[in-house]
Amino acid sequence: MNSNGQVVDTGKPSVPGKPVCNYVYLSTISVTWSWEMSTDTASGIYGYYVCVSTTSGGADLKNDDFTAFSSYTYTGVQGGTYYCKVKSRNGAGIFSEYSAVSTGTIIDTTAPAAPVVIDDGKWTNAGPQLHAAWSDRKSVV
Repeated sequence: MNSNGQVVDTGKPSVPGKPVCNYVYLSTISVTWSWEMSTDTASGIYGYYVCVSTTSGGADLKNDDFTAFSSYTYTGVQGGTYYCKVKSRNGAGIFSEYSAVSTGTIIDTTAPAAPVVIDDGKWTNAGPQLHAAWSDRKSVV
């Protein structure tokens, strides 16, 4: 506090929590991350600056994009893996360090392969019955 009673904030806010996406695999065009909020007892938290990247720790897609909330949605994703990190800013304009980098969220835009129907030769003449079999083809990301 200075001589006229105003609070002078010279400290950094706490580091926000690691951003988390509720899904490891998505097939949408957007990814949403959320994190535990920062704290700053002197001047409060003004907001958060978010980096989004296709490499862990990078900022090639969004570099310090502002949000006032403890969540962020990045729209326009294509296939690939996406990462997020965030830092906070207090009311005095002082930034925290960046959070830990999120776990990669994989966007899979590839349709799965069509199943293959197998004629296994089983048949019956004992009524209206049908036997079918197929193989389970899993998409590879």
